[in-house]
Amino acid sequence: MLFPDEPPQTTDLEAYFRIGWAPGGLYVLALVKDNEVLSMPPASVPSAPAGTSPAAMQDGVELFLDGSAELNEGYDDDDRHLFIGALSAIWERPSGRPDPGASVQVGRKTEGACYFVEVKLSSTYLASTANARAPDVGVVYGFDIGFNDWDTEGAAPNRAHQVLWKHPGVKYDFDTSGFPAIELVP
Repeated sequence: MLFPDEPPQTTDLEAYFRIGWAPGGLYVLALVKDNEVLSMPPASVPSAPAGTSPAAMQDGVELFLDGSAELNEGYDDDDRHLFIGALSAIWERPSGRPDPGASVQVGRKTEGACYFVEVKLSSTYLASTANARAPDVGVVYGFDIGFNDWDTEGAAPNRAHQVLWKHPGVKYDFDTSGFPAIELVP
């Protein structure tokens, strides 16, 4: 990342989100204003690890969910880490689980320097392990959202910024203990 500790200028990246729920699942709506909406093949980014999905190599939304709200060190079966590209692709970070498939529905729209991403995480997806729970009144999840901003500064495209709703700590992609908790209310 080019600027890991520096917030982007609002002329470069500005992001908003809403989250809601119903018995059928959790719903996330994101509006992102980005001066360059980019997508790169992983092979064009020298720092991309082998096997990286195109969803992680473009501007987009990153969702983090702890389905049991245990918020512990490490990821376990009920934890999710999804990359949803602004232009195409969705990828669940390698975890031994299958592709989210139809249990995660995504809608996208790009207009000029803005993009919208709508996501439905089905109750089947959310409650697919022994410790995880389907959405209901009073259920608590560990939840965070991030926005990845790729820019063409320098010799190759780079992820310039990652803006997180609440920064869960430096090991956020391996440790859920810093995730903020959300409680579902009527």
